[in-house]
Amino acid sequence: MIKVNPPLMDWFSNRGIYITSISLSREMVLKDTLHCAQQLNANYFHSLTELRLKNTDDAVVELMLPVARQLKSCYFHSAHMSTNSMNSDIETEFVKRCVNLTAFEYFGPCASVVLPVIIKSSPNLTTLSLSGVYMFTNSEIQALSRGVPGVTNLVVAPTDGVTIETLTVMADICPSLRQLALPQCLGASPAFGGSIFPVLRRLNLEGEYSMSVATLLGVAQSCPALGSINLTSNKGLGTAVVLGLCHSTSVIHNLRELFLNHSSITDSGVESVVNRYPGIHTIFLLHCEKLTDRATLSLSRCHKLAVIGLPGRAVTLESLKTLSRGCPRIHTLHLSSCPAHVIPALDMFRKLESLKISGSHVQDNEIALLAHVCPMLRRLDISCAIRITDRCLPVLSHSFPKLKKLKW
Repeated sequence: MIKVNPPLMDWFSNRGIYITSISLSREMVLKDTLHCAQQLNANYFHSLTELRLKNTDDAVVELMLPVARQLKSCYFHSAHMSTNSMNSDIETEFVKRCVNLTAFEYFGPCASVVLPVIIKSSPNLTTLSLSGVYMFTNSEIQALSRGVPGVTNLVVAPTDGVTIETLTVMADICPSLRQLALPQCLGASPAFGGSIFPVLRRLNLEGEYSMSVATLLGVAQSCPALGSINLTSNKGLGTAVVLGLCHSTSVIHNLRELFLNHSSITDSGVESVVNRYPGIHTIFLLHCEKLTDRATLSLSRCHKLAVIGLPGRAVTLESLKTLSRGCPRIHTLHLSSCPAHVIPALDMFRKLESLKISGSHVQDNEIALLAHVCPMLRRLDISCAIRITDRCLPVLSHSFPKLKKLKW
């Protein structure tokens, strides 16, 4: 963290160095820092185009009001989330001044308060993410679609399912939509089937949907260009639903990414996916408790597979070795509840750059072994691995020369 103060900013500006991106949070903005920042000349921030405000007080938001108009990208996590109160006048005024945004991500308790302001203030939005405690009604989603016709990436949490009327409005008014996320829905699954999203590439239906074969067939018919679908945590999403999709004539033809975490899919369901989509690039099956190593062995036939997430119970030494031989392109591997004895098999993944073994049973000596078999890792996640102690810190700091990101 660099503490904001006028001498430091003078040093930057005298050398022609100007801030283009800044991130502020309640924890890092101390009173004296804020006091100094309020004395700064606005010229210090004349090149600022990206701003992240995370859980910041109204005083900090007010400080950034003069630069709101020049921002192109803004991430705004409202401080009022923790109190579950309404947005403040300062927050609403800040959003009102963001008239040139192309990307806006808002996480707040009452998005409907700022919704009309967003639509009016930022006509050039292409990326819009509205999530949090508040969930939108179908009428609000329709109004949002009409207000941002040029959006290509949209995240919005519906209150109780998405009607065919809402999807029709979205498809007609937002023809350039390439990524759509409708997470956290607690009701019926979206009524896909009649509306056509001609260029939609990524669809996120993560949440407590009551997924059915009919719903997935409707998705396939409505989104002919779909390449990625996230069905994490969907209720009732088991082998029967997957088989219905894979064996239907209305399949998702270009599927490259599939997320089925926390589903009840079985080995036969994974085999159906492999048979239908042998060229798949990414698949996540984390916390799928019905899978065994038979599923992992099946996936070894997907020779273009590069990113994969597997439950610990589906991983053995032999299945990992077979997977590495059949899928030499794998560079990202996630293993939930990873058993420690499979660590030696990781040396078979020659291109492995990112490894996540959070919640695993590995200990300090396995971390030392990991450094030996995977020395070229760039990203490593060992969070919630309760058997790891600070005695492995020397290994982590010296044995991974290319490590850029560590999560513990």
